[in-house]
Amino acid sequence: MTLTLALRTALSGLSATQTALQATSHNITNVNTEGYSRKDVKFTTNTVNGTGAGVNVTNVDRVVDEFLIREIRDQQAIIGNLDVREEFLSQLEALFASPDNNRSITNALGEVRDSLEAFSVTPESSAAAFNAVNELRKMVLQIQELSTNIQNLRLRADQEISRSTTNINNELNIINDLNGRVARAEVLTQPSGEERDERDRAVNRLAEQMDIRVVEDSTGLLTILTNTGRNLLSTPVVEAASHISAVQMSATLSYLEPTDSGYPGGIGGIFLGTPDTTNGTNDITTEITTGKLKGLVDLRDTVL
Repeated sequence: MTLTLALRTALSGLSATQTALQATSHNITNVNTEGYSRKDVKFTTNTVNGTGAGVNVTNVDRVVDEFLIREIRDQQAIIGNLDVREEFLSQLEALFASPDNNRSITNALGEVRDSLEAFSVTPESSAAAFNAVNELRKMVLQIQELSTNIQNLRLRADQEISRSTTNINNELNIINDLNGRVARAEVLTQPSGEERDERDRAVNRLAEQMDIRVVEDSTGLLTILTNTGRNLLSTPVVEAASHISAVQMSATLSYLEPTDSGYPGGIGGIFLGTPDTTNGTNDITTEITTGKLKGLVDLRDTVL
């Protein structure tokens, strides 16, 4: 072995070791960083005319469990659903108040019952009659106020659906951009671990909004589908989600499914691409089974 080859062999080892140490340092530094995946440096022997001539760094791989990642995304969708339900139901609970609260419906019914019992004992008393009518009037006004507040919550849920579709589009655009960066890195045989980590974080945020299916091809590109197989992202095409929220809400307004003869109803659907408001061919409202969007739809159309 010539002196030059020996020096090159030693330098390749030092360079490879430095890369490995940098990866290890990065792994330790980011051990508590959310969404970070451990990086593992891969080496290969370098040979010249059948003689060992050092080592090359072939790749810096991410150490991830794809099954665990899918499970995490499924659970994030469930958490997104439960979080939005907890938020709205807490406000609904505050509107009804506890039974011992003077502003509760239970208390109002009790006051009406007591006043009617008093009136039944002394039906000739105008004061008892006035008190019974007054308590009934107060209860009706309270029920009307409660109804208005509940419809306001429905309106807010509908507006949150619009904001959720905007968030979905933002995350899809981020994933689309990162898809391109990962694909370029793969072509140039450069490390793409950091871009993949960032892309996974965007996919996780997307999964909080709605249930999705994620498919990765051999070039590293991710295709994002809805739970029913509709395309959300197939680089470079992003199918934008949209929902136009109602201007006002009342108990007579409701969402109708595309199969309903009265479609569209008083509340618009959630669409992918250009909204087909006539036939609802791309209305995915009923296809969403979990996530924040599902929680908001259920709150607006069923719970509230």
